[in-house]
Amino acid sequence: MVTSLRECPKSHAGAGRQETSRSAVLLDSEPVMLEILARFLDPVGVSAVSRQTTAAGALDAVREHCPDLLLLDLHCVDAVRSISEARELVPGLKTIVFVAPGAEAMRIAALAAGATVVISRAVSRDDLARAVRQAFEPSIDLARKAS
Repeated sequence: MVTSLRECPKSHAGAGRQETSRSAVLLDSEPVMLEILARFLDPVGVSAVSRQTTAAGALDAVREHCPDLLLLDLHCVDAVRSISEARELVPGLKTIVFVAPGAEAMRIAALAAGATVVISRAVSRDDLARAVRQAFEPSIDLARKAS
């Protein structure tokens, strides 16, 4: 549960901001993966403002930095819960979630928790660049009934 909601600027989470000024908090249990992800993000105009190996650390970083993007590996303990908690802390926060190939239940859980994009953990630089672009594009829910 979110314990201290911090108000982020209204222009937050990409609204009216240049792509080159976007920031991200990264969560992965493997420090080497955090470094790789940070290097992959830089060319697409996203700066990794925090690299965390625990969900609690990632939530603290989200609270502190009010990033535009949270990238996380669902293999981390409490990762699914941290998606919804982070989105409560930063309304409009985009989330890119990494899942193991074939982990359908985890993919569904991530989407149910509010993930913006779900991508395979075996990600290439190009795949991540596409996922970042997709996360910030407007989406249409064609399955939703018109009111």
